[in-house]
Amino acid sequence: MRARGGATVIDRPAQIETLFTPAVVAHRWVSGETDQAGRFEAEFRVTYLDGTIETFPNLGFIEVFVIEDVPGLSGSPS
Repeated sequence: MRARGGATVIDRPAQIETLFTPAVVAHRWVSGETDQAGRFEAEFRVTYLDGTIETFPNLGFIEVFVIEDVPGLSGSPS
């Protein structure tokens, strides 16, 4: 995932949820990955057993929006 049109902010393996067709993968957020609010572009790269790589989605990106916490709400920092 990268800031829209910018530098990469996350580059690590995703978790495979199912191997059935269609396969399902997931990204499990870890501490710090959503600290920066903004609009991001993401994609998944699959490396097959023969070494070929395919990118999903094939055209464009997955849009990811990280919004700021609203101060004063339960669970939000002050």
